[in-house]
Amino acid sequence: MLDDNKEKYDKSDSVKNVFSLFSLTSNIEEKVIKFWPLKFLDNEDELLYTIKICDNIYKKRFFILISHVSSLLFMYSICLIVGRINDLFSVLRLTFMFLHIFVVLNIILILILHYTNYIQKFKSIRGKIFVIFCICVLLLWCSWLFILFSNVKDHLPVVVNVNNFLYATYTHNKINIVLCFFAYIPIIYLITVIPCRICYSYIFDVLFFIMKIVIYSLFYIVTVKNYILIDNIFMIASSFVGSIFIFMIRYIIEIQRRLSFHNWNKQIKQIIKLKINLKEEKERLSLTNIEEIYNIINNCIGNFDNIKLNPMEKKFCIVNNLKKILNILKEDNLFSPDRKLINKKNYNHIYDYLMGIKKNKDTSENREEFKEESGTESLMESVSDEKSKLKLDLKSKSFSKNDEIKSFTSDFQINIYSENLDMNTWNSMFLNQKIVNKDIFIQIGNHLLHKYYTSNQNIPNEVLCSLLHEMKNGYNDVPYHNCIHAAMVTQHCNILVNNLETANILQDNEMAAFFIASLGHDIGHFGRTNIFLKNCSNFLSIIYNDKSILENYHCSYLFHILLKEENNIFKNESSKTLLTLRQQIIELILATDMSKHIKILAQFRIKSIKIKSYIEKNIILCLKMIIKAADLSHNCVDWSEHYLWVKRLVNEFYHEGDEELGKGHEIHPLFDRRSHNNFIQIQRTFLKELVYPLVILLKTLDKSTITQYMLEKVKRNYSKWTKIEKNTTKKKKYLNELLSNIPESWKNYYQPNLDIYHIKIYK
Repeated sequence: MLDDNKEKYDKSDSVKNVFSLFSLTSNIEEKVIKFWPLKFLDNEDELLYTIKICDNIYKKRFFILISHVSSLLFMYSICLIVGRINDLFSVLRLTFMFLHIFVVLNIILILILHYTNYIQKFKSIRGKIFVIFCICVLLLWCSWLFILFSNVKDHLPVVVNVNNFLYATYTHNKINIVLCFFAYIPIIYLITVIPCRICYSYIFDVLFFIMKIVIYSLFYIVTVKNYILIDNIFMIASSFVGSIFIFMIRYIIEIQRRLSFHNWNKQIKQIIKLKINLKEEKERLSLTNIEEIYNIINNCIGNFDNIKLNPMEKKFCIVNNLKKILNILKEDNLFSPDRKLINKKNYNHIYDYLMGIKKNKDTSENREEFKEESGTESLMESVSDEKSKLKLDLKSKSFSKNDEIKSFTSDFQINIYSENLDMNTWNSMFLNQKIVNKDIFIQIGNHLLHKYYTSNQNIPNEVLCSLLHEMKNGYNDVPYHNCIHAAMVTQHCNILVNNLETANILQDNEMAAFFIASLGHDIGHFGRTNIFLKNCSNFLSIIYNDKSILENYHCSYLFHILLKEENNIFKNESSKTLLTLRQQIIELILATDMSKHIKILAQFRIKSIKIKSYIEKNIILCLKMIIKAADLSHNCVDWSEHYLWVKRLVNEFYHEGDEELGKGHEIHPLFDRRSHNNFIQIQRTFLKELVYPLVILLKTLDKSTITQYMLEKVKRNYSKWTKIEKNTTKKKKYLNELLSNIPESWKNYYQPNLDIYHIKIYK
């Protein structure tokens, strides 16, 4: 029985293929088209098809209008050649007038129908609008036919044979030539513009079919007075059959167009999917191991739900993925990229720096001697070194603590109110101005902390002033990590926290703690990095066990200032709340350690923080992302400002490299002045691999357009660096400018402030 049914089905298919004018195999196999009414089964395909057709018509809109005007002029020329034009004008004056009116109305209707595709509120009722359009066109041109035939019927001969009628040779003024052209104007307009393809509907086909029959029938019945009934019936039947044939041809052509579009769209989707897979494969190289595990588990779930896979294939996929997970779990660090994968990249210097990996060979002859020193000797040397340099550092202070307190009150009011601040402007110029405002730190800190906290908690202004002034003095005048950088980071933190889905979640004291962390995230920075401190076995490296050395130092320095009675703006909080706020500040400052960059991004990416309930549960992680974005925000501003920050940063790095080279230690390419020719490539990589992904992830929290603005600035700066690198002359010029006209103050040597530890060093 089944074989018989299959045989019948095969015969039916063979019959269809024999009588099909075009090959429809793709539709038979995939069932992509619904034949009546003619539409794609997939609404997405139907919508895309409509958009493509509309775009195509829109591109040809001028050609369509010109062709219609030309058709009218062409008809006039035909009338002029074939008949006596004056007689026609006198006879058909009203007809010509109505013709022009109807043509204009038809074009207006076409334009209205077309533009509904680009108006969002009309898209949902586009089908109804199309039906109204078809009815209007039908009424319009049926009225035209009635006027036309009524106007000319009295000028036609009484008796005429069939041949003369068919070939339009029976009247001396050839008025039937006019009928042949003008009666088919509706069809010309409908076929050339093809509005049915904007919103294809069987209603249009029915109306179109009726219109053609009406044209033929009216033409025959009205213009021929003494035909016998059989001839009239024959002519109407002929027009009916001819209309059906035309309809079938047009219908099949439309099917073929849709199938061609489907095949094209399918290929495009495959290409896009391939590109996405290649991109994901490329990006996978920078994924952490924990993200790889996350993706594999998702893949297992997807395969389990895939009904196309048989049970054996599902088991194989799951077992294979579990083996992959076991291999990944053998790695030491789940939150770092696989070292083998990183080596495949041509920009692995960035990852070496983030992960604290040494790449270059030691350039010193005393390398082995240095490595053989004992831990005790290194510690004693470090402490002794700190002791001698601390004395120099303390002598270099321009005023004592007593002088500081005396001069503080009189100067502070001037510092706060020296200029009007626009705290909502992302692209503020901190460096790109004639005189750099070094009081901007106090101005921004006072504005934000007073607005969000101290004004509501009855904290005296003197306490806030004292805190900000001492924090500002805690910053050294290093090229990059100075109080101006801290001010920029704080302003950008304010803009981000208020434009992302986070501000309404934070309490007043939590908001204040967030701004305290941003203001003090680099306090006491002396122009050296964690890598340098590790290599030198610095005292800070010893006490913090090589873990986020500078960031821990900044925390200690900040709380050394904050917990003083005269500076403590949190004095009214309970001890439990103070511990919570302290933990928040510490976590945020430690998050600015670039060695944790990949880990924090991986945590945020895995948690998929998008909805408010998730944000509330992971608010600290969100704030970490914000302060990290603000810390790198000099890459997200105008080129003129960005370039000045980069100049400061590269010189700070190179001064560190010079000192490390002098000590005979390993030197990383980022800090090597001799590798300056590669700096632009490293900068481009930093923007592409670190800054851009960070802002992209932050975009999931964005309720405004701030992250989009940041992305545009990153792209423009990246493009600018790319153009410079490709142009040899420009590259040489900019590389030289980065290292020229360096202020002497940038060369000053600073040391960590060990007073914060209350350590006394004896000879």
